[in-house]
Amino acid sequence: MSLTRPGSSAKTLPPPSAMPMGAQVLPADATPTKATKPKDLAALHADADYVLDVRSGGWMYAYYPTKWASYWVGYSAQVQLIDAKTGALKANEACNANTRGHANPPSREQLVDNEAKLLKDVTASLGWMCTQLLAKEELSVPAEAVAATPAEYVDPLAALVPAAPEGAAPPAAAAPAGEQAASGNH
Repeated sequence: MSLTRPGSSAKTLPPPSAMPMGAQVLPADATPTKATKPKDLAALHADADYVLDVRSGGWMYAYYPTKWASYWVGYSAQVQLIDAKTGALKANEACNANTRGHANPPSREQLVDNEAKLLKDVTASLGWMCTQLLAKEELSVPAEAVAATPAEYVDPLAALVPAAPEGAAPPAAAAPAGEQAASGNH
């Protein structure tokens, strides 16, 4: 999986005890809005000093040009840190993450089976990657204060049985859990 720029979520902000100068994190407002301009977003949160606006820019999946049976997943987000009192934009970053270099590219069927569970899990995983990178690198949140990626989103493609090439027989079933060989970190 790869990242080209950072993105974030309000869940990564440090606990109040770790916030600078006694700042407090207010409850997240996940109410959808059409507002995108800093002054408009600030006006929605007059009780705050700063507003952290996080929005998904898009998500997609596409086949590899030379391996039509294999797919990659992409996700993008934009994050704005806004001074709520003035409406001034303090930071504006985008994140683009994808699975293009992953060793286990899924088939389209694998992505959309089971109500697209794998696609949703991979997209969530990419979102967590963006969240952590922006929190650490752009907002200077100490690594120990950044929320860990939930285990189910660490690498949803890791255990995936690779898709069979078009016209090839499907891969053999995996050995039962007790018979698998040990492996290193993924």
